[in-house]
Amino acid sequence: MTVIDKLARRVVALLCSRGVIDVELSEIYLYGAKTAIYTLVSTAGLLIIGCFFRRAIETILIIVFVYINQTLGGGFHAKTHIRCFLTMMIGLITALLALHLTIPISLVYGSLIVSIILLLNIPLVLHTHKKYLEVESEALIKRSRISTAIQGLVVVVLLCANANAYSFACYLGIMLSAVSRWIGYFHSRA
Repeated sequence: MTVIDKLARRVVALLCSRGVIDVELSEIYLYGAKTAIYTLVSTAGLLIIGCFFRRAIETILIIVFVYINQTLGGGFHAKTHIRCFLTMMIGLITALLALHLTIPISLVYGSLIVSIILLLNIPLVLHTHKKYLEVESEALIKRSRISTAIQGLVVVVLLCANANAYSFACYLGIMLSAVSRWIGYFHSRA
């Protein structure tokens, strides 16, 4: 049992003992507590990496774009929390290193367009734990596509206004999201 599992069990047990949550639903709350604690810990880890690279704001922007897309449309899901964190860490470090490159703006716009098209064409990849949401897939797909269109517009405007590290970080967040969605799509078909 991991530290996160133990902490989640303690939180749920405390809430049950105080009558805040129904004991019969404790397994559902346990899953939610594990997910919430893991998300907080992994996000803190990613922020520490961003601070190490002296790119805290860029890291926050990348994380925000990836989390929005992962939440609304899904994507790749590793089998364990450790693998998930390692995957996110590799993606973040790759993006932070890419911030140091001089990439022709035509390549940036081209890959942004490809990423947006990919996110629009694969708007939803449900995690195996969320297959119950298939009945709502039409609404989820619409929400994911609207979000993608808004994000794409925001990034294009930022890039046109001033192609700086912040706008480039937003672009990289969309690119990482597209890669995650594409990989998740093919894993879900296997």
